[in-house]
Amino acid sequence: MSTQCAIGSEEDGMFRYVTSDVDRYLTYTGAMLCDAYDSIERVRALISMGGLEVIGLKISLDPSSPHGKDIRQEHVCVFHKRNLKERGYNASAVDLQGFSKIVDEFPYVYRYDGRHWKCS
Repeated sequence: MSTQCAIGSEEDGMFRYVTSDVDRYLTYTGAMLCDAYDSIERVRALISMGGLEVIGLKISLDPSSPHGKDIRQEHVCVFHKRNLKERGYNASAVDLQGFSKIVDEFPYVYRYDGRHWKCS
């Protein structure tokens, strides 16, 4: 497994986030977030699904087709709970004062402020 990144949003003095395992770089995850998750509703929907194996442009999948680690539907997120049937991987939250701990823990932290994505 590669090093994880954190993906989350700032709301009500909290940073709510999930982790993503694969392709955490700006050129993939950062671009994907800017292209497909450009509203607080989309960001909330992404975070509500829990931790990601890999992010995609779409959250929803075609239930009639396989989707997981080895066989993926094109452009669809792979979530640990939904697709890989793994326990845990829930969203986490820290107050904004504790945000620096998240930045120290992950090499990339993607933070949606309600209008724009920022990367720490």
